[in-house]
Amino acid sequence: MDCTPDQIAELNSGADVTNINLTFEKFFEEALEKERQFSEFFKNVKSSMRNSLISKVYQKYNEQDRKLQNIYVEKELLIHNALMDNFDTPLALAELSNLVKAANTYLMQPSDQIKVPLLRKVQRYVHRILQIFGLFEEDFGGSLDAEKGGAVSKEDVLQPVMEALINFRIDVRN
Repeated sequence: MDCTPDQIAELNSGADVTNINLTFEKFFEEALEKERQFSEFFKNVKSSMRNSLISKVYQKYNEQDRKLQNIYVEKELLIHNALMDNFDTPLALAELSNLVKAANTYLMQPSDQIKVPLLRKVQRYVHRILQIFGLFEEDFGGSLDAEKGGAVSKEDVLQPVMEALINFRIDVRN
């Protein structure tokens, strides 16, 4: 069985050592599922932010926004408490997974109702916690680190060019 370093790290950080009946294959399947869940979350957020026109979305929170905000605050506290409790990583990862599920549910609504700042806050938090565990060092957020260091991500440079090419292709076809 071939494993990446991230998968091994995720396997170790999410392992519940009190349950000795689980086999390595079962642990590995769980680690792969978590990796897939987090990767898909980052891809969905990136896609949603790319397709959103923040200036045209009314930024006052509606019921769905408040629900995600409340879940975010609740999970942030639970994760903090789990990490303070002798670094209980299985519990912290479970709560982080629940936060990602809530954010994915939030992403199912029409794009003109999605609040990018709220979504971005959840994305940054999930990314930061995964970095604490040594997982997902890549920048899934597009420009998470670019904002800190003043660097520009490849996507930020290429996106306008790609948009121009797509629009040109559409114009030529019509």
